[in-house]
Amino acid sequence: MKEVKIIVPKKHEDVLLDLVEKTGLKGQKFDTEDDLMYLFFIDTEYISSLVNEAKKRGIGSAFGTIVISEVIMVGEEQYPEPKLIPRRGVNVEELISSLKPTATVSVTYILLTTIAAVLAALGLFYDSVVTIIASMIVAPLMGPIALTAVGLIYPEGKILKQGIIAEIIGLILSILIGIITGFILPKAEPSREMLIRAVLSPDVFWFAVFSGAAAGVIISKGMDLSIVGVAIAASLAPPAVNTGLLIAQGYPMLALNASIIVLLNVLAIDFSCSLMFHFYGITETAGVSERQTKKSKKLNALVIMVVGGLIVVIGVFILLRGHVIEALFNS
Repeated sequence: MKEVKIIVPKKHEDVLLDLVEKTGLKGQKFDTEDDLMYLFFIDTEYISSLVNEAKKRGIGSAFGTIVISEVIMVGEEQYPEPKLIPRRGVNVEELISSLKPTATVSVTYILLTTIAAVLAALGLFYDSVVTIIASMIVAPLMGPIALTAVGLIYPEGKILKQGIIAEIIGLILSILIGIITGFILPKAEPSREMLIRAVLSPDVFWFAVFSGAAAGVIISKGMDLSIVGVAIAASLAPPAVNTGLLIAQGYPMLALNASIIVLLNVLAIDFSCSLMFHFYGITETAGVSERQTKKSKKLNALVIMVVGGLIVVIGVFILLRGHVIEALFNS
């Protein structure tokens, strides 16, 4: 259950009343000197359709404000079912609101990425699983990738640009810290944890695909990205740092493998997010107008096809590479 406040200037009262009438919502009306506010309590599954209907009338896009808050209802008061299409996913605005604090370039983002990269470098070099897991939990790298996927279907603002910039900066910073740490630490044979994240095997491919799918579901449902299980499964910090670490330690081929693993994870998250946006109906309400919505759906479908194709190509490459290496050893 969520609380929705829709506030519009009094000159647009007829627009708000039309929305209330057409959606069958039961709410409380409040008047101020200049504005009119309606307060609703509505099931989460109807939020996306309600916001879309409001934006079609200009509320929240041309004038007025929509405020959505999570609430805990105590009591048995029943509210009439609205005349809206229930949708399983959150609306785009809620998605952006939950992602932006840790998915755009800021002091906090840079600081968390740096700390995660240092932890990952030390954990990889000294073969410490606990330290590597700590880096996975701290790393904010999943957010920008998800924000990039949202930016492709959302016509407003600079969401796509912000996501791509944060994604690139985060990955480059992680690799650079890996390189710097690799030069500071003594030369040594790659540890077990370094090798695990630098070997292209079928399990690496499936891990990326299914962890990306988990991330896509969590993001599309608007759940907290700090959930530890998903932070570990979809983390990008260790393989990115491992790339720099292996370069500095003098293992270029292993570094190349680690960078392919990073690319695979990025593509898997982008693909899964786009696929889940379609499954949960997020693209159905991404645009203000019907034309914008159709454009968003087409872009999302294009991302699914292109990124899905790239994942298949990398998967085939990994499988064939494994068979070739096995044949060489057997001969």
